[in-house]
Amino acid sequence: MGNIPDWSWFWWDVRPHPLHGTVELRVPDVQAESVYATSLAALAQCLVATAEDYAPEDARFVSENKWRAIRRGLDATFYDFATGEEKGAREVARDLVLRLRPAAQSLGCEAELGGIRDILRRGTGAELQRAVYERRGSLEDVVDYLLETTMPAGEPAQEC
Repeated sequence: MGNIPDWSWFWWDVRPHPLHGTVELRVPDVQAESVYATSLAALAQCLVATAEDYAPEDARFVSENKWRAIRRGLDATFYDFATGEEKGAREVARDLVLRLRPAAQSLGCEAELGGIRDILRRGTGAELQRAVYERRGSLEDVVDYLLETTMPAGEPAQEC
């Protein structure tokens, strides 16, 4: 008793926030591009709004799919609960965006949810950073990319 100071020390993928009446989600990865963050937020909002419609029958597959996503990102294959077959992550994501469109319309985030297709086309934030690095093998190039991507237009980067 007393080993855990408060509820915030419990790290789940999703947890209710008892003080704010909200649901906290673990961040998929830190997004350098605000449109990516907005699209992922819209996806999360739609998933929460429709959670009861898509509850899996066997949580073991959820854990397995999560591990596959962590390991392979958008190159992963997932177990599809609806068909009982495996599908590529990109295909699952495209299907999910289509399925969630009515919820997005109702929530007023249809355009933002549509940005998931851009992520699938261009690559995740991590993939974009790796691509910058692979051009010349330069971490400085990655930092420059992140500064250019995250700084508001016309605002100079500050020296450290």
